[in-house]
This record gives sequence, structure tokens and C-alpha cells, in this order.
Amino acid sequence: VDDDDDDVSSDEEEEEEIAEEEEEKGEEESEIGEKEKEEKEKDPEEKKREENGNKSVKEEDVRSKGWEPRISIPLTRRMEIGMKCKVILDLGRLKWIQSQSNVGEAELIQYVTPNVSGENRLFLAKVL
Repeated sequence: VDDDDDDVSSDEEEEEEIAEEEEEKGEEESEIGEKEKEEKEKDPEEKKREENGNKSVKEEDVRSKGWEPRISIPLTRRMEIGMKCKVILDLGRLKWIQSQSNVGEAELIQYVTPNVSGENRLFLAKVL
């Protein structure tokens, strides 16, 4: 009778060990699945940096295909720079208009606020 009890308890122990191993294996697989999910959710720029040994995207772009502002400069900063460039160009145009001999007065007028339109300036000149 004792032998049977030993067989039952060793069978139960074996089953418990197998169950524990399967549980551990399942946890490992779920960790792998989570890592794959995290990889998919990562920002493409971050993935690119990791693939390139954590070099910045800017460095990689300069080396491989030239500098790309869309990647290396945030949108809000690009918009700010663009508006400043537009002002510089408009002031240059205004100076040119004012330098013409047939123009008496010339000015640059903002006719709506920037939140309505970025194209919100006009040249007003009085021709002689």
C-alpha cells in the first residue's frame, strides 16, 4: 500500500513540476509577445536610431541621403522658421517696391490675424 501512495505522490509532484514549467514557459512567451508588441508600437525614428546603434536620425540622414528637415526639425519649429522666412522675403519685396521711381508710398499690411490665415499680408502702394 505504501508503494502505491509513493507512486501517487510522485505522480502528483511530477504533474505539479510540469505545470510549473509550463507556467514559466507561458510567462516567457508572454514576455516575448509583449516585447514584440512594444517593438511594433515604437516610433519609427526610435527604431531607426536603435538599428543604427542609437545614433541620432540626424547623423544617419546626413551620412546616407542628406539632411531632411522633416525628420530632424519638429513641425512647430519648421512652421516658425517658415513664417520668419516669409517676413524676410516680404520685407525685401517691400524695399524693392519702395525703390521704384514710380512708387510714392508702399507698405505691408496684415489684414487678418495669423490664426485665420498664414497668408495674411498684402502690399499697398501708391503709384505716382
